[in-house]
Amino acid sequence: MDSQLLGGTQSTFVGVAVPDVDEGLVVGAYAGNSRSYLVGEDGVRLVTTESSPGRLGSGHAQGKTFTLKLRPYDILLLMSDGAWVPFGSTYLLRKAVTSALARHFSEVPQAILDTATPGDGPVDDMTVVAMRLGRLR
Repeated sequence: MDSQLLGGTQSTFVGVAVPDVDEGLVVGAYAGNSRSYLVGEDGVRLVTTESSPGRLGSGHAQGKTFTLKLRPYDILLLMSDGAWVPFGSTYLLRKAVTSALARHFSEVPQAILDTATPGDGPVDDMTVVAMRLGRLR
């Protein structure tokens, strides 16, 4: 049942599946204003287009899909609106990712969140998932 009818909350969504790791194929879907960014040799690129109409639970959500091929060392970021809005430019996002990679890949999401909320700023609605594909040996 739609949460709008029940007076419940609304949400955004971005998610991916990897049907072929060897080929680097990624398929994704999103609704609302969560975003996906690709960080690679060419810089940072927005994968998702601007917000899809409606949020999940609004009764008006219209999901969109995307497909892309990751190259070795590409990083795919899935970010809620609270995490990407403070950046304003892809330069700051790339800087946060690059500084985290100097330590360890697992540091990337926290580095982005720390950059998005300097000091004691609010941390509501902030989620970051970072992934890159690698072949298991």
